[in-house]
This record gives sequence, structure tokens and C-alpha cells, in this order.
Amino acid sequence: MGTEVIKTETPDGGELTRVATTYRETALAFEIDSPEMYDLAADERKRIKALIKEREAQRVSIIKPLDEAKARIMDLFRPGLAILAEAVGLLDSNMKRYVEDQERARREQEKLAREAQEKAAKAAREAADKAALAAAEGNATKAEAKAAQAAAEAVEQAPPPAVVVPETKGTRKTWDFEVTDFAALPDEYKVANDQMLRGMAVSTKGKIDVPGVRFFQKTGIVSR
Repeated sequence: MGTEVIKTETPDGGELTRVATTYRETALAFEIDSPEMYDLAADERKRIKALIKEREAQRVSIIKPLDEAKARIMDLFRPGLAILAEAVGLLDSNMKRYVEDQERARREQEKLAREAQEKAAKAAREAADKAALAAAEGNATKAEAKAAQAAAEAVEQAPPPAVVVPETKGTRKTWDFEVTDFAALPDEYKVANDQMLRGMAVSTKGKIDVPGVRFFQKTGIVSR
């Protein structure tokens, strides 16, 4: 693995903080009550904006080599990481398919178990009815009919046979959502598209109406 040395010159952050604090105190002390004071404030603002621009350029000059080095490192790792991610995706796909197959098999087994229980309950009920009829006709004892009735009730009330499916490790079930009817959503779940509305305000200058929206102008200060 190669070695890359990046040299940067770190400025005095404390010095910038002290200068910035002085400008802020001056801004706090300004009381604009005349055209002259307004012009002085505008000049002060211009000086502060120039200092911001200067220090931003200094910051960019320091971090640019770091960003370039970061980009080169990312390029070195990107192909291999992409292949590894593809391999994980292939395994995930196969594992998910297996889990889904297991789930389908479990549902099918549960269905067959329910059907078998229903069939057994039906047969037991028919046997109980037959025993009760035989007892009424004198062809069976009341004890036999009662036993058949108890057997039928036991089968009907028994829980479905348990379906044992081997546990699949490394899976997790999570809840998700999809919007099926946006108009039916409660208002608190609807989010305004700020970017689209702001673009509409600029392009139409507020000349169109959008229900629930007010377009307006606001005044900002620009450097002279």
C-alpha cells in the first residue's frame, strides 16, 4: 500500500473568533436612525462580507487537498467495494428466497393441519350423532353415546397441531408503509413541497393561486 503525505497550514482559529466578536459587538452597537447611519451600516456590512469571503477562500484552500486525496482514496476502494456489495446482494436475494419458501411451506403445513383437524372433528361429530341415534333406538347404551359425544367435543376444542419450522437465523421482520390514497391522509402526515412552491413563487411572481398557500415578497439586504 502506497503512502501519501498531505501538508496543510492550520490558521489561528482564535484570531478569527476575536475579530468576528469585535464585528458582532459593533453590529450590536449600531443604531440606524438616519441615512448617514444606514450608509455606515452598509459599509460595515460590506467589510464583514469581504472578510467572510476571504476566510472562506482560505478554508477552501486548506480542505481542497484533503478533498482531492479523499476522492482518490474513494476511487481506489470503489470498484472492490461495489463487487463486494454485489456479492452481498446475491446472497441476500438467495437467502430471502429461501425464507419466503420456508414461510410458504409453513403456511401450507398449517393449512393441511387445519383441514385434517376439521376432517377429524367432522368424523367424530358424525360418530357422536350416530351413537346418539343408536342409543335412542336402543341399539347402543347411553354411556356409549355420551362417550362418543365427549370424544367429538374433545376433537373440536383441541388446538391445531403445532407446525415446527426450523429457525432461520439472520432474518428480521420490520414494518413499512406505502401511501395508497394521499387524499385520505390526515393533515399532519402531509408535507408541503417547499422547493416546488418557492420555485413557483419566483417564476410566477405570486400571480397564481394555490389552495392553502400565500405567496408574498420579502426584503433582503444585498452588498453594494
